Amino acid sequence: MIKFAHKITAFIPKKMIKINLKYNSLKIIPLVIAFIAMGSLKISAQVNIADSTISLWMLQVGYKGFLPGGDMASRYGFTSTAGLTVGYKWTSGYYVTAGAHSLFGGKIKEDSILRNITIEGFLIDNEGNFVAPRPSETGFIVPFSVGKIFQTGFAPNKNSGIYAEIGGQFIQHRVWFNIPRNRVPALTKEYQKGYDRLTNGVGITQSIGYRNFSNNSFYNFSIGLDFSQNFTQNRRAMDFDTGQKDTRKRIDLLFGISINWIFPIYKQADDKVHYY
Repeated sequence: MIKFAHKITAFIPKKMIKINLKYNSLKIIPLVIAFIAMGSLKISAQVNIADSTISLWMLQVGYKGFLPGGDMASRYGFTSTAGLTVGYKWTSGYYVTAGAHSLFGGKIKEDSILRNITIEGFLIDNEGNFVAPRPSETGFIVPFSVGKIFQTGFAPNKNSGIYAEIGGQFIQHRVWFNIPRNRVPALTKEYQKGYDRLTNGVGITQSIGYRNFSNNSFYNFSIGLDFSQNFTQNRRAMDFDTGQKDTRKRIDLLFGISINWIFPIYKQADDKVHYY
């Protein structure tokens, strides 16, 4: 399975491989907060969801917190993702989802990446001043999954319960240096590519938890445990600090929790579409 997954990454288009995030991943947090605030607005009254098993669309705003494992643990500390997911649930309890999540973190364990261009950990800018490189983790994940909700006695209705899902994803991560643009000659935008360890590939995901669609139209959420095994590789032509191309096949593992606020959209018996 691992060899097969690594072979898949060899066919990833170069344009996708060279995708770089040009903004701070944390900027997505205000968007998440805005969507959660929208959830407090009751647009229409739920009726059928309380006593029937229904089909519905799901718009999810979520956060995930991970402890990295495998090769990823040697580079990063605690890792977070935040983003949007769209899904559809059938009356059978089966559902599918797909989304886009920003990936970010503040701890970089490989502290020797810039050893060839720093003095006691500091860079020198155009004016001869010392500048701290302030490295952080950035990237993104594009996941998809298939799951099923199992009706549970303590759930408020037949649409809620314990869920289990499996899926796949494309993942990309790199080291971001938060320094004034073009003020440090040794670490301009182009030179950063030789130090950022741009890495991507495909992965397998698993999740188990609880998904709730409330009868009062507000408490629509899911909380669960998430796991992923990602088969990745460094995509840069050369790492400047080593003077070599990193050709190792990596296994990046993520273990953590997920919290999603759900906005269900469905059609009731009165043939009107209801949003929450």
